[in-house]
Amino acid sequence: MVNIQHIVTNTSRVVLVILIMLLPVKNQARPSSVKEGILKVSFGFYHEVYQDVDPKDARIAIGMWIEELVERIGEKFQIGVRTFTSLDVMERALKAGEIDMASMHTVHYLRLKDNVELVPAFIGRNGEYYGEKYVVLVRSDSHIEQFHDLKGRRFICQGNESIYNIALMWFSNSVMEIGLPRLHDTFQSMISEPKPSKALLPVFFGESDVCLISKKSYELMAELNPQLSEEMVILTESPVFLQNIACFRSGMDPEIQRQLLEVIVTIKDEPRIKQILLLFKVDDFDYFHPENLKNVLELYEQHLRLRSLETDQIPASPTKTSEDGK
Repeated sequence: MVNIQHIVTNTSRVVLVILIMLLPVKNQARPSSVKEGILKVSFGFYHEVYQDVDPKDARIAIGMWIEELVERIGEKFQIGVRTFTSLDVMERALKAGEIDMASMHTVHYLRLKDNVELVPAFIGRNGEYYGEKYVVLVRSDSHIEQFHDLKGRRFICQGNESIYNIALMWFSNSVMEIGLPRLHDTFQSMISEPKPSKALLPVFFGESDVCLISKKSYELMAELNPQLSEEMVILTESPVFLQNIACFRSGMDPEIQRQLLEVIVTIKDEPRIKQILLLFKVDDFDYFHPENLKNVLELYEQHLRLRSLETDQIPASPTKTSEDGK
């Protein structure tokens, strides 16, 4: 089972990137320019937006996606890309006008929006909905049937962060609502893993007791290995939460925003774009609407009421990340 999962999560992505590179770029009729000359635009990506994708693959895919945008928009654009591993550094870059578009987790947006003027622009769609569902999984023979049975157990969460991880925030709220203490005091141990397989498999093999991962990841792994669904039980399941959001800097030329946004949400049917979106586990991009963020905002406000954001930090497994802005 481990070998199968390794093949799916690593080899298939390498093949996918190669296929993307081999797909031809069509020459399209170009719309009229906003103005003469070269326009420099910088896109910023918070690294956890593609946390389940190899950073090198992500950079290649983003580069090709941008090439497609430039090809379509018809302006003499120079689009730069920066990857950030610090939200504070990204905030400073936005304030200084060093980046024009920022892609980040929705909870990061809620944190930044009072300090930086941002214009929510587009979001990704996964299947029937915008966002992700999350599941808390235990072994069927673990004798864990309710939240109160979690006391003193070992817990693994998918994700690199704690206080701004939507899945963990939802689970923490759920536990505290029934009177249990914060997660750090409920569990014997807490670990975070960037990949869902590394969170699920230790529970499956009895090395840990409880894990929290995306429902889509669990369904994919269970499809590849039916034994997972036979021996694992979903203790609880979350609503759909919008995970990521892309925003423009408010000082950016509105006409440039309009042109970029129109192209971003309308090129989804091109073969190369489809492959790129598949790499990021997104079916397509769509315009942002305020209702898309409603339940995340409610979750965030509930979280603030229940406890301080300075608690429940959990250790992340060592990961190699690129230097900010590189």
